[in-house]
Amino acid sequence: MKSLKTILFAAVAVLTLSLASCGGGGSDPTPPPIAVSFSAQPPALLTVSTTTAITANVSNDSAGAGVKWTVTCASVSCGTFNPTSTPSGVAATYEAPANIPTNNTVTVTVTSVSDSTKSASASITITAAAGITVSFAAQPPATLVHGVTTNLTAVVSADSANAGVTWSVTCGSAACGSFNPAFTPSNGATVYSAPATIPVGSAVTVKATSVTDTTKSASASITIVNAALPDGTYIFRLSGEDQYGVYYSAGAFTVQSGNISGGEMDYVDQNGGKTDTIPTSGSSLSTESNGNLQIALATGDAGVGKNGVLTIRAAIVSPSRALITQFDTGAAATGTLDLQTSNAAPSGGYAFNLSGLDGNNPSLVLGIGGVISINGTSVNVANSVLDYNDSGSTAQAQVLTSGSVTAPDSFGRVTISLQPSEASGLPQFGLSGYIVGANRIHLIEDLDDSLEGVLGGTQSARVLTPETSLGQAPRVPATPTV
Repeated sequence: MKSLKTILFAAVAVLTLSLASCGGGGSDPTPPPIAVSFSAQPPALLTVSTTTAITANVSNDSAGAGVKWTVTCASVSCGTFNPTSTPSGVAATYEAPANIPTNNTVTVTVTSVSDSTKSASASITITAAAGITVSFAAQPPATLVHGVTTNLTAVVSADSANAGVTWSVTCGSAACGSFNPAFTPSNGATVYSAPATIPVGSAVTVKATSVTDTTKSASASITIVNAALPDGTYIFRLSGEDQYGVYYSAGAFTVQSGNISGGEMDYVDQNGGKTDTIPTSGSSLSTESNGNLQIALATGDAGVGKNGVLTIRAAIVSPSRALITQFDTGAAATGTLDLQTSNAAPSGGYAFNLSGLDGNNPSLVLGIGGVISINGTSVNVANSVLDYNDSGSTAQAQVLTSGSVTAPDSFGRVTISLQPSEASGLPQFGLSGYIVGANRIHLIEDLDDSLEGVLGGTQSARVLTPETSLGQAPRVPATPTV
């Protein structure tokens, strides 16, 4: 019996303790989790290199440890935070990257220090600075000899990041040249090296692209040309002044394998003039470091250039044409150099004009123009006509009584003799011409004429053009008037 009472008592005691433990006394419930949120949503757009303040709040962090700030994107540079850790409710400054990242976006993330599994993120699109423009400080050269270098400079405007430009080049071949360096700051020069050989299509396109905004760039086309003139005969003309006054010259020289193999030239000034041969010895053709050509024509005539050598600098415009400057102390003159396409004898109606000084009175300016109808070695006077203006004294539709044309020599040089009518008031005059092609002849006045003037002029004034190329029928002269 005693044993049963003891067991019942113990059971009651255990039950009483169990009920007491279920009463109102007990421990506190589990606290709520930490939460992270932005005080205000970060901006959806931000310009490169600009800043914005971003604030985050941390809830239920009994340690009050604050947050850490990070940024990610598809590029190496995604921007920065300062500071990288802040207390809850304190702003961090985010600075956008200097360059637009891949896909144009970055992701900013704020993470609880106490619980790194709790964070908030936002996406920001990085945009270019408004108004960025790219231009060349000086326009790249239109032509460049293969293998030669040139300096190029690009200027970037309205780029708050001041990130400069990257340089690139494209062409129709695999090798288009190179840049050193390939990146420059705004207004910083790079050196472009032309390809070693002329590319397909002969031209390359050089391009300077803004680093900050790759949609903004400047580009230019450069024609790559041979280092020396291709083989052939070249016709030149120059007009300007020498120590005696007005000066004109025209001539031809032949290039073979980069060397001058011979030629001839005529010149006239207020002291006279001459026809000279151009021998191989002493004549030369070379390429300057800037890609221009230097041409030395050794005439042996003390009246030409310096000590008988006419020196010409040529800036190549195309494989068959160059702009030239006399580059010696003999004269200050400019003109053109053209590859001769034909030296066949002229035939048909040619329009011409000449200008210069009156031989009878060198203070007077004389201009003569008209049409010469050439038939073999003679001039068809019935279809030829001329006008002139001698410092205000003019005559129109004057006829010729006779005329002759020599057969071209091996360099395409011809002489033309014209005899105006007595009523015109003009004496006989002659022209020395160098045939450029089927429709052009560069002219200067022949010294052995009776006019004894100094005639030549600008490009158009020294060029003969077949009338038929202008779509005109040969003109019949009107009744002479003075």
